[in-house]
Amino acid sequence: MDRLIQLLKLIEKNDVIQDYEDDIIPAQHPDVIEAINLAEALLITNNGDVDWYSVDVLRAEGYAVFPLEKDRFGWLIGGIATQKGTISFG
Repeated sequence: MDRLIQLLKLIEKNDVIQDYEDDIIPAQHPDVIEAINLAEALLITNNGDVDWYSVDVLRAEGYAVFPLEKDRFGWLIGGIATQKGTISFG
C-alpha cells in the first residue's frame, strides 16, 4: 500500500502529467500504469470484491476511492481521485 500512496503523490507532483481535473488520467505514463496495477492488486480481493480495509487506508491518506461504474453485483470499475484527475482501475 505504501508504494501506491507514494505513486499517487508522485503523479500529483509530476509536471509531465497533464491536469485532467475530474476526468480519467490516461494510462500513458509509467507511474500511472504502475498505480493502476497496484490499485487492482490491492483494492480488489481474490474473489473480485472491494477490499474495504485498503480503501479505508487510501481514504485516510486523503484519496477518495469510489465506483466509476457498477451494477447490481457491485463495482465494475473503481476510481481514485487525485489532484491531477482520476485513476481508473478494475
